[in-house]
Amino acid sequence: MAGVELCPICGIAPPRQLDHHLPRSDYRPLAVYPRNLVPLCQECNQSKSKSATENPAQQFFHPYLEDIPETPFLRAAVTLEAGGLIATFDIDPTAPIEAIVSERLSFVLQRLKLNERYAREINIYLTSQATAIRMLFDSAGADGVRAYLLAQAGVESRQFHFNHWRPVLLRALAAHEGFCSGEFTAVLPA
Repeated sequence: MAGVELCPICGIAPPRQLDHHLPRSDYRPLAVYPRNLVPLCQECNQSKSKSATENPAQQFFHPYLEDIPETPFLRAAVTLEAGGLIATFDIDPTAPIEAIVSERLSFVLQRLKLNERYAREINIYLTSQATAIRMLFDSAGADGVRAYLLAQAGVESRQFHFNHWRPVLLRALAAHEGFCSGEFTAVLPA
């Protein structure tokens, strides 16, 4: 687990457990095989299925041994309602990836309840951005906010991955005209 700062599945919490990618109940000889042991956070490890499935659309990716497509596939839809920000993540059906890969990614998103888990993290994360967003709005308006969000998305894409929930959220916020034009004041602390 050395050198792994965030869970490679959710990108939220540090990994604290070793998951048997292929369950030890079905693959006993691989129970201690190092490449079958994947560092995950407790929530991902507990939510992941305990047995392998024959259905290819319901198989988890091995985050270190399988190639995840190097193209944007995660997207976020953002709405501002009743003083709150709601972001819903899904797999872009127009992404240039194989249908089975899209199905597997959608399954993981649903199985691990990532939309619910990301919702808990978004408020904490955006609070850390509140001062910069307000200052840029005051000095450069909506264009300043948009430029900042896209620049920060670039930083976080390089730090994590462009399909990590943070840069995906930032790009969605940059595309949200209302958020950039000052509606953020209803959802971000002053």
